[in-house]
Amino acid sequence: TGNGLDETGEPMREERKNFIEGSLDWVTFLYMCDALAKIVGLGGLSVFLRSYWNRFDASLTVVCSLDMVIHMTDSEVGGSLQDEIEVILRFGRGLRVLRFLSFNILGRFLLKLAAALPMVTNVLGVLAIMLYVFAVMGMTFFHKVKPQEFLHEDFSNFKAFGAAYLTLFKCSTGESWNALMHELMQTPESDYEDPCDLALGDCG
Repeated sequence: TGNGLDETGEPMREERKNFIEGSLDWVTFLYMCDALAKIVGLGGLSVFLRSYWNRFDASLTVVCSLDMVIHMTDSEVGGSLQDEIEVILRFGRGLRVLRFLSFNILGRFLLKLAAALPMVTNVLGVLAIMLYVFAVMGMTFFHKVKPQEFLHEDFSNFKAFGAAYLTLFKCSTGESWNALMHELMQTPESDYEDPCDLALGDCG
């Protein structure tokens, strides 16, 4: 993509980016050849479209073709919007793996997923209530704690209910919860560039 990163998190080199885009173009070309061969072999477009899987393949081929046209035009109009559109279109390529599943397998999977939804809803409801309770407690105990690297002034704090709720939700995913915990326990002796002050009451 236009703003791709490599495995180290650094911006992708131009040669590698061009290689990936060229490979994707060849894959799109093979999709188009596959669809054309099926249309000719089955005796026409109307016969080809009778199969739901063929409709699915045709839709993905159109999506991939749009992606190829967008980046081959190399238009700068839209900037980041164009990159976002390309990411969405290229996600469609990955959906082609569903072609290798039968309707029976896919149907059983969807039925089991639908049967599990009520139980998942109950779990999410309990989680939401727990986050609500602890968000209120966090606002009570930590709303004056001095912001640092992870306890941020604009987000990840306990100064308002919305921010507190989202902070706890982030912690529930395991995202830097231990660093946030240490910053909420800070003292004037803590190793921070701008330590808290007991007189101001902004320590943990």
